[in-house]
Amino acid sequence: MKIGIAAFSPTGRELLKRIVATQLEHSYLVFDPAMEPLPQWVGFAFRKARAIVFVGATGIAVRLIAPYVVSKEKDPAVLVIDELGKHVIPILSGHIGGANRLALEVSSALGAKAIISTATDISGVFAVDEWSAISGCTIPHLDSARQLTTALLAGKPVGFASDFPVEDPLPKGLNRNDFSLKSGICVTLNPSRKPFESTLHVVPKIGILGVGCRQHTDPEEFEKFILATLEKHDIFLHSLTAIASVDLKRDEQCLLRFAEKYELTTHFYSASDLSRAEGAFAYSSFVLQVAGVDNVCERAAVLCSDGGELIVPKNTGNGISVALARMRWAGSFEPLMLSLVERMKTVSD
Repeated sequence: MKIGIAAFSPTGRELLKRIVATQLEHSYLVFDPAMEPLPQWVGFAFRKARAIVFVGATGIAVRLIAPYVVSKEKDPAVLVIDELGKHVIPILSGHIGGANRLALEVSSALGAKAIISTATDISGVFAVDEWSAISGCTIPHLDSARQLTTALLAGKPVGFASDFPVEDPLPKGLNRNDFSLKSGICVTLNPSRKPFESTLHVVPKIGILGVGCRQHTDPEEFEKFILATLEKHDIFLHSLTAIASVDLKRDEQCLLRFAEKYELTTHFYSASDLSRAEGAFAYSSFVLQVAGVDNVCERAAVLCSDGGELIVPKNTGNGISVALARMRWAGSFEPLMLSLVERMKTVSD
């Protein structure tokens, strides 16, 4: 994890050195007052770091981050540590950004106390948004999670269903495949899958788009075709994590703009690499002549998914070809439960 770290005083900078020395598994963006103003550095850290740690007063930290706060889905984790290293306080993105987990990690290294205030944590209740983030998933309609969390905090049972293997035991309050319950969680790639009257979708980010296109394809046409293909096959756009193609398309703007807009990693393969992908793929003599391999989109999707399953075969239109593979995914509640135990110890200390 890349962490931005800044201190407001000489005393704080000494503590900052201790933090860096004890957390060597992370990389750091360290604020240097001789190089740039602190507000400017904070803006840069918000864009580039997954977490920001301030050593100093909480009020200063709050004022510094205020212009850059966007949403709990996008904001980095933000922690504040007092100058004496006695308390570690997560103040932003406790669950999805991992601020609560990082606070426990840093407090343990410093011999400090983590001050955690989120309702689910202090009550020992399952937090679906945190579990989703830990598990490499996303929640397309995050506002709906509040209703489900309210039910759990009130001691009401909530259903749980999954299209993927998820290990037992389930956290307290979740009931596997009890479809008589009004509210429930469904782990799926399919937006039409709604086993409960009020279904909260948790979507594994395991989708790999394989694409091919004619040269200089219009970016809007490209995006429109991909979105239509996903809708046609009932696949959440939120499930995508990468886009792959032949290396001849490395500079194709329609592909690069789509990847940038939807925050996807890009992967490009040589024709010889694509030819080694395992599976049965649609054959095209035209693609073979142009790209040097008989199929680009399906082969690229499967190769990039590390042998995953091709779930949407080649779709073509307007000089664009799209296929979708999914990587393997299985869920477990154990990492979240272990973290929750540590938090409850912190609360009771």
